[in-house]
Amino acid sequence: MRKKEIFIFILVFLFLSLVGIIILDIEIEMKESTNYSTYNNGKNGTRVMYRLAKEMGFKVGRYEKSARFLPDGVTMVAISPRINIINGSLERKYLLDWIERGNTLILIGSKELLIGNNYKILEGQEEYAKVFSYFGDNRMYNMGNGKVIYLDNYRRYTNDSIKNLDPGVAFIHALQVSSNEMILFNEFYHGLGREMPLLDVIGFTGRIILAQLMLAIIIYIFIKSRRFGKPAVVYKIIKREENENLYALSNIYMKAKANSMVLEIVYEKFKNELAGFLGYKGREINYDEVFNEAQKNPLFKGMNIKELAGNCEQYIKNNINDKRKMESLYIKLEEIRRVIRR
Repeated sequence: MRKKEIFIFILVFLFLSLVGIIILDIEIEMKESTNYSTYNNGKNGTRVMYRLAKEMGFKVGRYEKSARFLPDGVTMVAISPRINIINGSLERKYLLDWIERGNTLILIGSKELLIGNNYKILEGQEEYAKVFSYFGDNRMYNMGNGKVIYLDNYRRYTNDSIKNLDPGVAFIHALQVSSNEMILFNEFYHGLGREMPLLDVIGFTGRIILAQLMLAIIIYIFIKSRRFGKPAVVYKIIKREENENLYALSNIYMKAKANSMVLEIVYEKFKNELAGFLGYKGREINYDEVFNEAQKNPLFKGMNIKELAGNCEQYIKNNINDKRKMESLYIKLEEIRRVIRR
């Protein structure tokens, strides 16, 4: 890989890293400023509830996906969920299915919303409600094989209000009744996370297939970026051992500052390659005709091959010892040779 390509790669990498850091910083800031989120350490945050559950010996985590992907055998805590999210038709269906399979939802909400039948997950369940805990208007609903524990007045469960011991005791009681070791605090209902993460939608088998496809693409790119075997050329140039020896010898001459001899070796090789490229064969080749033919070829447009050949022959004939001029002629010859070898 050339230095320029490495430099471009480093710039792209740094740019993408910077964009990633900025996006991550914005996401963290948004989470930490969301009301009633366990990420929020301010007055209206509920991080204290997360820490309380952890201190009580439960395994805790945050959940930022739809109820469709909820695992069984866990208790989910939803603190002041956004009504438009939890009441979505599909979300409500997935959440109800999850509860009825034998799981527990601890819903910390608002009495006004409860009385107004705004929690659609509890629609038609009020007559089956049981009083739960001595503090506040708390209730428990048995639904299928699972249950919903409703704790009233979500404002009492914030970082600033939990100093009153009663809400904390009621919350711990709810965790113990749920009988699950793993507690997930729902952040999806605060507008955080994603509704349909691709990896969850495609499932385990889909993830394996996706990983195989990505691996195949990486291998393909790697193979295409490297040259295996000899390059294919339209006009085949036979690399004979004596030609390689000539170039090795020319390097020695260059070290010895025998400039005209170096150029003569390179020039002779150049003439043979150009003649072969244009289809001239045999021992007796008219190189003036070769140069005229090359001059007309669109591949060598603007390269002034005939003029270059004359300058080379003059340099060799007059045994000129001008390093800069020789290097200039050599570079031009190499440019034409690169066209020939494409």
